[in-house]
Amino acid sequence: MEDKRDFMAEEEDVTINIVTEDDQELTCDVIGIYEAGEYEYIGLVPQGGDELYLYRYEENEDGIDLGSIEDMDEMNLAEEVFWDIFGVEEGEHDGHCDCGCHHAE
Repeated sequence: MEDKRDFMAEEEDVTINIVTEDDQELTCDVIGIYEAGEYEYIGLVPQGGDELYLYRYEENEDGIDLGSIEDMDEMNLAEEVFWDIFGVEEGEHDGHCDCGCHHAE
């Protein structure tokens, strides 16, 4: 399997458009694609914003699919691994959803 972090390191200013639950289209900067547990995830930050959006990530013949993270244990794992890989200074994040993270529902 291709290491997504190497792909992201080669690209500059990778963006993706998403549509939120309230039908607002956002252009997001891709922070990274990574594995946690049995799935791959993508971390996105809306341009001009500071909220983190985490989605399941899957590539297929039609492009990419972003999937909801509906289970809290799965979200906690996805967040923890995200912060370990893409990091913040110790003490800035406690691994819970009060950090402003959002996930598709």
